Amino acid sequence: MKRLNLGDVSRVVQEDVAQQEQRAKSTTPNGKKRRRKAIPEDVKAQRTEAAEHAREMFGQKGGAQKSQNQRDARGRFIGKSGSKAAAEDARAERAEKARRKEDDERLNAESGLLKKLSKVAERHR
Repeated sequence: MKRLNLGDVSRVVQEDVAQQEQRAKSTTPNGKKRRRKAIPEDVKAQRTEAAEHAREMFGQKGGAQKSQNQRDARGRFIGKSGSKAAAEDARAERAEKARRKEDDERLNAESGLLKKLSKVAERHR
């Protein structure tokens, strides 16, 4: 069979294939897309922080500093206007409350473990 000479078709085809490969490579990989999606979440967090800061600043009367009118559990003032003893008492009460809560959680976890162990022991008898 005779071959027809149609010119240098192979070069045109090769260039077209090369361009298609470059287009395929130019698409963004998944990692870049993830990074792009993460940016708006960071911006949202920054916006909420800025809004909270603005609320704090505009909530103050006449640009004055935040008042230190905090009260302890007994209703006494803590801070500049209150006594140091009252502030220390309130701190001690909060620390004791936190300790009691941690102890209760630990005891609940231990009792749950003991219940599970006793059930397993009963099954294997």
